[in-house]
Amino acid sequence: MAASPAFAATPVIGATTVSTANTARDGTGTVATVLTAGSSGTQIREIDLKGLGTTAAGLIVLYVYNGTTFTPLTEVAVTAITASTTTASYSSSVRFDNLFLPNGWSLVASVTVAQSPAIAVTALGADL
Repeated sequence: MAASPAFAATPVIGATTVSTANTARDGTGTVATVLTAGSSGTQIREIDLKGLGTTAAGLIVLYVYNGTTFTPLTEVAVTAITASTTTASYSSSVRFDNLFLPNGWSLVASVTVAQSPAIAVTALGADL
């Protein structure tokens, strides 16, 4: 147990886009780093996913990466949506109560089906 408690101190936002198909679910292939934890660690509270146009049905796979090993965290279904001026593009959110990344760890994302345009992945949290 720590001598003193750590609290979320500095808000952080990490963002990337995913578009290249990667059917591997072990971290190999094309992945994109969303956020790397700060020196005292980072708590991630929410991950928002937003299609930047028309999307194809598939999955977004989220991993934690410790610098050596990718560990699958969760998968989020992407719905096929033809975005237009009257139809909103795909969006989804995943909330976490207990996702803490130690110093140097990263949140990483991939998509199982090619997306053109890409899907934006945004992580919201705070450094400890």
